[in-house]
Amino acid sequence: MFIFRLGDTCLQQDGELEFSVREREKRTTPKPAGPASSTASGPNDKGSEKRNANRLDRQDRFATAARAASSRSICISTVPGKMSIAVRWAKRRVLVAITITIALYYVLSSTYQKYQLGTIIPHTKPEDVWEFVADFSRMRKLNPTILNFRVLSDQGNFEHWRYTVEYEERLSHWPHTFNTAIGHFSVRKLPESDGGHYSVASTHRTCFLFGVFCLNSKGEFKISRIHKDDTFCEETVLYQCPFFFGRFCRREVEYQREAIMGNLKQQFQQKVFGS
Repeated sequence: MFIFRLGDTCLQQDGELEFSVREREKRTTPKPAGPASSTASGPNDKGSEKRNANRLDRQDRFATAARAASSRSICISTVPGKMSIAVRWAKRRVLVAITITIALYYVLSSTYQKYQLGTIIPHTKPEDVWEFVADFSRMRKLNPTILNFRVLSDQGNFEHWRYTVEYEERLSHWPHTFNTAIGHFSVRKLPESDGGHYSVASTHRTCFLFGVFCLNSKGEFKISRIHKDDTFCEETVLYQCPFFFGRFCRREVEYQREAIMGNLKQQFQQKVFGS
């Protein structure tokens, strides 16, 4: 029985060699003869014993040489075996690491998706709608997912106003899931060469799991006059979303943007009917 370890194999073979030597010595050592046998033995018996001893000696030398050759071959061949097993395990670990890396990349990698929505608010001025949307304190009336906020910085003038806010949201379809976001807003009226519309552009970084996992988004709310007395509002959003959460992100973005447009339209219709 061979043991596939270098030291054990060699020791076991050496033990078998020692055993064969001891066995040969036992078989070749003549037994003491008693009085009866000594008197009865003749020349033929002595010749037969000598031939048997020579034959056993040749058999033992042959067996010893065979075992020695087998021992050397086993001691040499077991080392590549250990190396090949280690190489196979290393290849498996590398393959598993590559597979996990690819899986995590597809799960967590975030590409930008686009969503666009527009509506017409009748009998309103673009300037009034623009001022309402640009004020983040009123955004809580438009977006029901915003829980609270605080202004981090505020600068500029009426022509170009910039501010940064930190706000907390609750996801609409997962109400027990909260996130914290920081938004940078740029509020201005574009020149006629750039369209002449009113703009509220923003970039956001939304973080989940206490800031461990964050996503970026950017958008622009364009407001312009249409049909002489009406206002056309269009919002374009580019948002990041992990590959396997595409449907969930899309549903959340659609809910928020549609809620903002619907509440904005309702807000100014109430003003028209109330005035």
